[in-house]
Amino acid sequence: MEKAVNLASYRKEDWKRFTESAEDMEKLHNTWDEWRKSLTDLKVRLEIQGFTVMEVIVEIDDLIEYCRKNGKKNIGETRSYYVSK
Repeated sequence: MEKAVNLASYRKEDWKRFTESAEDMEKLHNTWDEWRKSLTDLKVRLEIQGFTVMEVIVEIDDLIEYCRKNGKKNIGETRSYYVSK
């Protein structure tokens, strides 16, 4: 059975808008570059463990609309579920 995981990915130009919409900013990296390094490190660790990793670029307006329609907060758990579907 193949082990696969989707990771939320954000464009550098969307970072400010993303962090302004996130409700868990205290848990996020201060800059896109810091976040990108962390994501790259996580991706490598998961691949070493045998996972197939797919980065899913998040469209910020779509994420905000998803949260609104489903009564969800824009937090890590919601974003993880959003990219897993």
